Amino acid sequence: MENPDRGYGKWKKLLKLTKEEEEHQKLISQKQNLIKPKWHLLNKNNIMYKEFKERLLELSDINLQRKLWLNIDNDTGLISSYSELFNSLLEDFDYDYEIENLEDNNLKQNLLKLKMMLKEYKEPFSYEESYDDNMILNDPNWKNIVLFAKSLPLITIKTSE
Repeated sequence: MENPDRGYGKWKKLLKLTKEEEEHQKLISQKQNLIKPKWHLLNKNNIMYKEFKERLLELSDINLQRKLWLNIDNDTGLISSYSELFNSLLEDFDYDYEIENLEDNNLKQNLLKLKMMLKEYKEPFSYEESYDDNMILNDPNWKNIVLFAKSLPLITIKTSE
């Protein structure tokens, strides 16, 4: 059996924690060890992380992007932006891991194509001067990505919650 507080002793000596702080850190360490295996099982059971799917759904809906990015008729209680969506999909999440165990191979291949489209996307030249998300929403290249994402059967993907 693996030691639940593996690595804990190294920084315990450096920080000289109080007894209460030691117990708190030990609990955190144990929780992290419990979470990792469950997270791994999510993907193995053909289930996608809920927040990743939500980001894909946002990517596939230009009207939702207008609501969230420009705060136009936003009745969702949520906010977002082009850079937040882009960075969360390609940097915050492990995109390849999220899709590697999908049973629908066609969907998996199309999601890989979508990833390439995102990586190859270039913002309009003047976007970096103002960071106006409206420029992205009106960009024909962005609209092509959104249309492609919209064509995918994202709604059929099961999520963790």
